[in-house]
Amino acid sequence: MKNKISKFLIVFSLVWLVTVCGCGFFTMLRPGIATRWQQEPAPPEKAIRLGLGEAGEVIGYTVDGSMYELSYGSPSSWEKVTQPSGTPAIGMNCRATETTNRLVLSPPNEVLSRVRLDCVMFETAHHLEVALLEEGEIWSWEYSTHAYTEIFVFFILITAFGVGALILLIGFGMKIYQKVKTG
Repeated sequence: MKNKISKFLIVFSLVWLVTVCGCGFFTMLRPGIATRWQQEPAPPEKAIRLGLGEAGEVIGYTVDGSMYELSYGSPSSWEKVTQPSGTPAIGMNCRATETTNRLVLSPPNEVLSRVRLDCVMFETAHHLEVALLEEGEIWSWEYSTHAYTEIFVFFILITAFGVGALILLIGFGMKIYQKVKTG
C-alpha cells in the first residue's frame, strides 16, 4: 500500500511540476498566447505602409504622400495630418521595438507593413502591434501587463512549484524508506 502511495506521489508531483513550469513559461516568459488580432478601421485613403512617429504615433502613408495618424482606442479612427501630433498611440514613454518576448500569432493574411510599439506607464506596460495587410485592412494586437499582477502570479507559481517539489521529496523519501526497511 505504501509503495502505491509513493508511486502516486511521485507521478502526481512530476505532472504538477511540469504543469506549473508550463504555466510559468507562458505567463511570465512568453505572455500573450491568448491574445488575438483585432480588425481596425482602414484609413480614408489606401495606405501603402505604416510607420511610427517619434512619440509613438502610428502613421499610415498613402501613394500620394499623405499621412494619416491612428487614434487608437475604442473606437479607433484615422485623422489626416501633415506631421505627427506628438500624442502616442497607447501611452507615454513609447519606443519602437523590433522584437518581442510575447507570443504573437500571425495576422490573418499577408502583411505589407507592420509596426511594434512598447509603452511603459507607472505600474503598467503596453505592447501594440499594428499591421497593414495586402487588401488594405488594418489589424492590431495589444497586450498589457500590470506589475502587481505579475508579482502575484510569480508568487503563486513559486509557491506551487515549492509544494510540488515538497510532495516529490516526500514520495522519494517514502520510496527510499521502503527500500531500506525491506533491504
